[in-house]
Amino acid sequence: MKLATTITLAVATFGLGLYAYLDHSGTLKQFFGERPAPLFEGPAVPAITSLTIADPSKTRTLEKRVGRWMLTSPVEDAVDPDWIETIMETFGSMHPKEFLRDDSGSQREGYGLTPERSIALTVGFAQGEPIVYQIGDPGPFEKSAYLFPGGADVYEGAFVVAGDFRKIVDKPVIEMVDPILARFAIERITGLTFQHRNETVSLSRNATPGSRWRLEEPNKFQADDDIVDSLLSGLSTITGTSGALPAEEEVPVEPSHTVRIADVAPENAFELNFFPHPTDDSLLKVRHSKRPLTYDVPKTVLDGFPIDAKALRERRLLRVLAADVSKVTLTRRGREAPLGVENEGAWLMPGPEGAVLVNQEEGDRFLALFNETEVDLYLESGPDNDALYGLDDPAFTVMFEGENLGPAQGESCLLRVGMPPSSPQVFVSVEGMDAIAAVDRTFLTGLAHSSEPLNWKSLEILNVPFDRIREVTLGLNGKPPLQVEVDFKAELQEERLRVLRDGQDRTADMDKHVAAQLIFSLGAFNADGWLPDAQEAKAVLATSSLVVTVKSEPATKGEGDQEYETATLRFAPISLNASAFYYGIRDGKDNEVFLITGEIYQRLSGKKILLEIE
Repeated sequence: MKLATTITLAVATFGLGLYAYLDHSGTLKQFFGERPAPLFEGPAVPAITSLTIADPSKTRTLEKRVGRWMLTSPVEDAVDPDWIETIMETFGSMHPKEFLRDDSGSQREGYGLTPERSIALTVGFAQGEPIVYQIGDPGPFEKSAYLFPGGADVYEGAFVVAGDFRKIVDKPVIEMVDPILARFAIERITGLTFQHRNETVSLSRNATPGSRWRLEEPNKFQADDDIVDSLLSGLSTITGTSGALPAEEEVPVEPSHTVRIADVAPENAFELNFFPHPTDDSLLKVRHSKRPLTYDVPKTVLDGFPIDAKALRERRLLRVLAADVSKVTLTRRGREAPLGVENEGAWLMPGPEGAVLVNQEEGDRFLALFNETEVDLYLESGPDNDALYGLDDPAFTVMFEGENLGPAQGESCLLRVGMPPSSPQVFVSVEGMDAIAAVDRTFLTGLAHSSEPLNWKSLEILNVPFDRIREVTLGLNGKPPLQVEVDFKAELQEERLRVLRDGQDRTADMDKHVAAQLIFSLGAFNADGWLPDAQEAKAVLATSSLVVTVKSEPATKGEGDQEYETATLRFAPISLNASAFYYGIRDGKDNEVFLITGEIYQRLSGKKILLEIE
C-alpha cells in the first residue's frame, strides 16, 4: 500500500473512531488511551507476513514466503492468490461504522463474540507484535460484521466494521488453496512427458534461452515449438472445480494418465496424475506430486494429450536461425560450393584474400529454404530406404555448424538430399531425426541456386556517401552530356545542385527533387543480378546507350592523392526490341557484367532532371 493511502486510511480511522467515542463514551481518553484500536492504523498491509484463522473446531495458518502466500496448517499448499488479495484489500479498506458499548458483556453472545462462536484472527508482521481480532456474527448493516480486538484486557463492547469480513476469512481449506493445479513459467520448462498406459511421448530442450523443443520418445524428431508451448500454456491453467484432503478421499493406485514436467531447477520438477472419477464420467480426479489435495477437473483437459507423437513433429524441414549459424558447407555431388559464413549478422564468403561480404539476401533466402519447406510425409529410415531414396549417394549435403542446431540442438547438423530420377519428390535425412522427410522438388531447385557461387556475389556496384559526391555526368545515346554538380554544405547538412547541358548552365530548369534522387541512387547503387556468361553482353556494351560517371571525394586523402575518385558505369539494352532489362558494367571490372531493370535505367538516364521536354 502506498504511503498516501496508508495515511488516508489512518486519518479516516481516527475520525470515525472519534465519532464512535463521542457518540457512546463521552471520554476521549477512554477510547484512545485504554482500548486498542481495532484497525491497521500503524502497520501497512504489505507488511503482513502471517495469518492464523482459528475457531473451536479448526485452525488454519498462512505464511508469506518469498512474496507468495502458503498454507502451512493443516496441510502445506499454495494459497489462492485471488482470495488472499481480497483479504488484504479488506484490511486496507475496512473501517468502524459504530462502537456498541457493552460494559456488562451481556450482548457479547448476541454479537457472536464468545470463544465458542467467534473466529480468532491473528495477524503477524515482519516486525512488531501480532494483532489479534475476534470476528463475530454479521453486523446490523448490510455487509458488516462485529469485531472485538482480542488483545484487549477487558471486553467493553463491539465494533461494527464494514465488509463481509467473516464470510471472506472463514473458508474451508479446499477454498483457501490455489485452484490452479500447476503454476509455472513456460520459459523455464526443459522437459515434458505424457504417459497413457504403455504409451509415452517425451520432449526436451536445453536450458539455454531460445533452445528448440525436440521429441525424444517414441522417435527422435524436431518438435513444433508453437504446439509444445500451447500444450504447456494449457497445463499451466488447469483449474480444479472442487477438491478434498487426502484423508477424505481414496483414489486408484495407478493413474490413467500422467504428465511429467521438468524445470531449469531440478527441484521444481513435478508430475500430474489423472484418475477416473468414481461417480461422474465427465470429470477426472487429479493429484499434483508436490501438493496434498486431490482435485476434480473436467475430463476435457485430456483432449489435448498428444498420445500420437506425429502431432508434435515440426512441420517444417528444419528450423534454423542465422544467429545460431557460424558456418555452412554445401556439397553438390562431392564438390563443395563456397557458401557464406554467417558472422555477427552478416554473410561472408571465403576467398583467396580472406572472407568478403556477399549478397545478404541470398543468405536469408538460403535459410528460408529450410525454414519454410514443408514436409509432405515422413518415411522410415534405414540402409535399405537410404538406397531406395537416393541418400546413399546424395545429390547434395548441407552441413550447418554453430549452436542449437537440428533435433539434437547440437553444434552441427548434417542434411543429405536424395534425388530419385522418377520421383516427383526429393528426400532428406536430417541428423538426429529417426525418419526420412519427403519434400517438394522445388527444395532441390533452391539448393541448386545456392550452389552457384555467382548467386552469392554481392550486388553492390557503388557505395559512396551522399556528402562525398561532387559531380555526376550522364551521357545518353550520344546526346550532349548532362552534368550535375554538387556543393555539399556540411555545416548546414544540405546540398546545392547545379545542372549543365553541353556546358550551358540549366539550373533554372532543374527539378531539384529528381536530381537529388539520382545522386542518392548512385551513392548506394546495387545490381539486380549477375551474368554467368558475359561475352555476348560485353559485345553489346561496346556501344553503350548510357554512360554514367560519378566523381567523389576520397574517404581519406594523402599527399599526392587525386582530388577525386572516379567511377564510370556503362549500360546497354539486352534487346533492341525490348527494354525490360539492361546490361551494365563498371570500368575496370570488365568481366563482371550485371543486370538492371528498365525502371532503374530510366532513373539513371536523367531524362526528368530538366523540366522541359527534350
